[in-house]
Amino acid sequence: MHTPLGANASIAALEGLIHFLCVLPDHVRDPQLDSDHITVVDGKWAFCAGDVHLDEHNWQSTGGVPRAEIAKLLAERREKKG
Repeated sequence: MHTPLGANASIAALEGLIHFLCVLPDHVRDPQLDSDHITVVDGKWAFCAGDVHLDEHNWQSTGGVPRAEIAKLLAERREKKG
């Protein structure tokens, strides 16, 4: 279960590790600036490039990566998808 936390949590998450990435095919895209991307899943930071407020997600463990690595992981997934 995920819990959207808003802008303040997003700032805090930038300093922590992202432990889950949403890999639902429709959500593996460049993040939209008008949506929330950071949430908590099982007590750890999680990232969805779509929007964490969407009902369906497929959370995959990252093993804990810096926020800066998420763009690279998303790009790799988009290449595999395309």
